[in-house]
Amino acid sequence: MRLIRIVLATASVALFSLPLAAQTSPATIPGRTVSHSLTLVVEGKPTVYSLADLAALPHIPVAVHNKRTNTDDVYSGVPLASLLAAHGVTYTGGDVPLHKFLRCYIVAHSTDDYFVTFSSAEVFPDFHTGDVIVADSVNGKPIAVNGQLELVSSEDKRPSRLVYSLAKIIFLESPGE
Repeated sequence: MRLIRIVLATASVALFSLPLAAQTSPATIPGRTVSHSLTLVVEGKPTVYSLADLAALPHIPVAVHNKRTNTDDVYSGVPLASLLAAHGVTYTGGDVPLHKFLRCYIVAHSTDDYFVTFSSAEVFPDFHTGDVIVADSVNGKPIAVNGQLELVSSEDKRPSRLVYSLAKIIFLESPGE
């Protein structure tokens, strides 16, 4: 019993002597893979975007309040709607019926198997006032702490769908009746 107390006391001292950022930063987790590219899958066809590919595309700023750090951050990145539109995913009111478009959804995966979903309407400006971007910088600096790419939504009240170390985005259609 005494040995357990000594081990726990030693572990507590070691943990609390680390800077807070080192205790909470996902980049410090052993074995975590940092994202160096983004794979976008539309209709089962994957396209890989390097960091340079994404940097060359038009960016927009998105301001969000980070409740974890209690700071206001400005991310810069490529609108997800623009990436999807480059692969033929748009709603223009033309040949694609509205009900078919609205039953589509996006699944965004990180390198550590965390994933979130968005409805198609949440990422296209024809339906939603917020922005969802593939961010490669925050506050004017490249993202380095949590992987080099993050998926950021401007309209979420909580940062639960912020995806660190973004690795893959899949566009899917829910099966119809």
